[in-house]
Amino acid sequence: MLTRKIIAGMALLVLVQSTYAANRLVPSQYFTIQAAINAASTGDTVIVANGNYSGSGNRDIDFKGKKITVQSINPNDPCVVAATIIDCNGSKAEPHRGFYFHTGEDVNSVVGGLTIIDGYANDGAGIYCEDASPTITKCVFVNGNATEWGGGICCYYASPVISDCTFTGNSAMEGGAVTTRISGTALIKNCRMSNNYGSLDGGAFNSDCLSTPTLSSCIITRNRSGSLGGGGIAIWQSNPIIKSCIIAGNYTEGWGSGIHQNYYFADGSQIINCVITQNIGKDNDEQGILCGSGIKMVVTNSIIGGNIDTIPGDFLSTSCDETFAYCDVLNSGGSGPDWDVPLVQDGGA
Repeated sequence: MLTRKIIAGMALLVLVQSTYAANRLVPSQYFTIQAAINAASTGDTVIVANGNYSGSGNRDIDFKGKKITVQSINPNDPCVVAATIIDCNGSKAEPHRGFYFHTGEDVNSVVGGLTIIDGYANDGAGIYCEDASPTITKCVFVNGNATEWGGGICCYYASPVISDCTFTGNSAMEGGAVTTRISGTALIKNCRMSNNYGSLDGGAFNSDCLSTPTLSSCIITRNRSGSLGGGGIAIWQSNPIIKSCIIAGNYTEGWGSGIHQNYYFADGSQIINCVITQNIGKDNDEQGILCGSGIKMVVTNSIIGGNIDTIPGDFLSTSCDETFAYCDVLNSGGSGPDWDVPLVQDGGA
């Protein structure tokens, strides 16, 4: 009887130990971030001290499906975030990204308060999510270069939560900062995307190919795109919800200086409670919003005006099924950029 009690007690002790969340410190306990992840168990937090982390084990980082958090010592302090750098040092000859999620990670797999710089990859030069939906919060993405989709983040068959992140100086063929592709329902909220470049389309954001993301309370400014348009946002055969966002001062060499949508998918996109202003087009058909043939778009409680192009009107459609409700749609011809437009606050996701 006593032996049984001892065995039961030992089993309980093992259970308690296995469920106890530990902090794993980089570099004081583990020399690389990957080494700390490899040692981590469910619920653990990998805490990365201030510093510049590069080379093997500190790029192409893989959570391996674990429900853990990897973060700086204080994700709420912008100075700490700026001082905790994952330097991918990627190039065409030697591509590397920050993180690769591909093992079914969910919202309990968290990256928080890190700066990810100089990634280079086909897709997702900062972070690539494939069949995985982690939480990415309070991170900064700088100078990522994707040859195809998502200079900062690419989501493929993925529905991550991306919140309170900043994207600047990133580039891709489509979606200079972020791309969502194929069956994705990503939530992107309270993010700032500026000075990113989509060489074909989507200077900041590209909602692509059967995805249904939500873009909420974001500021999208000073991005630019190439010949297929969408200086701020490009929408291709998908139906995003874009709400409480400012889309201002973006530039395109193609169509739709603020937003360009093309190819029909499902119920169409929704633009709610947004300000779309002072976006600039190169030629004579680059409006604040341009909508392609057969597209359904519903625009509600939004201001669309002051976008700078060479023909009047800020919304141009080619047989588009658009609906405006409680909107102010103004003529073109803004006097010049004014970047101090306050963000329209939204009560929830």
